[in-house]
Amino acid sequence: MIPLSYNVRSILRRRFSAFATAFGLGLVVFVFAAVLMLARGVEETLKSTGVRENAIVLRKGSTSELTSFLPREGAKTFAGEPWARKYGALLIPQRLMEITMRADQFGVPFGTMAIRLAEVGGKPWAWLKSLVENMP
Repeated sequence: MIPLSYNVRSILRRRFSAFATAFGLGLVVFVFAAVLMLARGVEETLKSTGVRENAIVLRKGSTSELTSFLPREGAKTFAGEPWARKYGALLIPQRLMEITMRADQFGVPFGTMAIRLAEVGGKPWAWLKSLVENMP
């Protein structure tokens, strides 16, 4: 077994390597803790702001609302389901649109921007018209 005095002497002679190792280890622990804290914060935010009764119906194979399509007749089918009647579910079909624009139109020097628009419950698209008219 190596004597403890040898280890202490080695650390004192290789100060930079010992400091770099300790700093690297501390940095790894800090990043790991920060990621855990961020994940916990996101979970708590979603728990406190979400409503358990809300659900999004997507077609098979879709990964998001934009890639999904459900005809209005399909939405009416869900309204007749027993669980919807039992819990008094309010089914609101949405029309979604995504507009991709050059970011320099908004003062950002590079890239593109995706603006996602949703119409809920048949409200008019007047605000979309005003957005497009007021673009620089």
